[in-house]
Amino acid sequence: MKWAEVVQDCSQAVDMNPRYIKALFRRAKALEKLENRRECLEDVTAVCILEAFQNQQSMLLADKVLKQLGKEKAKDKYKNREPMMPSPQFIKSYFSSFTDDIISQPLQKGEKKDEDKDKEGETAEVTERSETLTHSLCLL
Repeated sequence: MKWAEVVQDCSQAVDMNPRYIKALFRRAKALEKLENRRECLEDVTAVCILEAFQNQQSMLLADKVLKQLGKEKAKDKYKNREPMMPSPQFIKSYFSSFTDDIISQPLQKGEKKDEDKDKEGETAEVTERSETLTHSLCLL
């Protein structure tokens, strides 16, 4: 759990042999624990390259660190950004995407409103039920 000492020991080992994969990977993990993500990413990228991207563990660590760095950068960028209106072309394209929307289109000549269609459906249903009831009573 002495991550700073792990980084120092691994750095000495890497100085002796720059292709020492195990030391690079351990240093990357220690740097991750110390939240030094940029240096961690450098080490884990070197490990992935040296292993020809064949080790699943190092690939997962690289992916994890990249996501964390991306979240940090996005948070910083959106915290300090100035709000701006979308371009006129975007607005035009956005609203034109609703032209095929049935709800926003005017009624065709002779077409009935939805409320009228609903009333007709209810009327037809009531008529059908009353005919069935009348026919049942006649059979009795």
